[in-house]
Amino acid sequence: SQSDYSARGLLRKFKVRALCTTDDPVDDLAHHRKCAADGLEVGVYPTFRPDKALAVHQPEAWNAWCEMLSAASGVEVRSFSSLLEALAQRHEFFHSVGGRLSDHGLNRCHASFVSDAEVARIFDKARGGAAATPEEMEAFASAVMLHVGRLNAARGWTMQLHLGPIRNNNSRLARQIGADVGCDSIGDWPQAESLSRFLDRLDGEDALPRTVLYNVNPSDNF
Repeated sequence: SQSDYSARGLLRKFKVRALCTTDDPVDDLAHHRKCAADGLEVGVYPTFRPDKALAVHQPEAWNAWCEMLSAASGVEVRSFSSLLEALAQRHEFFHSVGGRLSDHGLNRCHASFVSDAEVARIFDKARGGAAATPEEMEAFASAVMLHVGRLNAARGWTMQLHLGPIRNNNSRLARQIGADVGCDSIGDWPQAESLSRFLDRLDGEDALPRTVLYNVNPSDNF
């Protein structure tokens, strides 16, 4: 199509060598495979963005996403261990299509570590339709993030943590159009202590991948 040619022309003009998109684990990556099959000279690679896996505080949307993950992975997500298995399967699929990055948009790093049994209880609660408390969401998100960090380290990927946004400031637009409609802004959460605990936990397991860190708040990037 004309749009395809103009996009290719733009990439050539600016001598782009690689283009990395942001993709949910449930995405089929059909466009990435098509670019490779068409012989596009610019590498177009997926980036693994599992943010929706953390949202046990929003069980309606999270359960719908779990069903999509089940369909995409072929793993029935009915327990916390099967959730991790499904994410690992999709991580492997992204790798097969050229993915070498995970990306995580977090207001701050999650670093509340609890027992496997407690994480499984939180999963069961949310899968049953009950919203996790803020403390439970923090513990659950910490466990999922550790899992993705370990997967990244095992496959030689790079993990990008971009921290600090306030999401969906305009609740009216979020209700009308949906999340991520451009009404996010800079936040001001404390960052250092939880980030230190999370990275140190992975490092202590010899599972710390190459990591890119930045904050949308410029004051936290010095």
